[in-house]
Amino acid sequence: MYTTIRAKEQAVCCSAEEFATANAASVEVEKLQVWKSMPAVQQDHLFKVSARHWMMSGSIAEGKVIDDVVAAVTGKK
Repeated sequence: MYTTIRAKEQAVCCSAEEFATANAASVEVEKLQVWKSMPAVQQDHLFKVSARHWMMSGSIAEGKVIDDVVAAVTGKK
């Protein structure tokens, strides 16, 4: 099963398996001592966002990036 996200004329496909693999990699990075030693991590000054739309371009993806920023700043989802 593939999810297709269209932004302007650009289409990006990502299978559920690919997404799960990327998510698992993120979890592994968070276990690393170098990650844990970063001041921003120690002070909880970071926000998890979906790489799916942060790595894309176009009006839909950019709207989702704005939604992520608003949620991070206001604490509302």
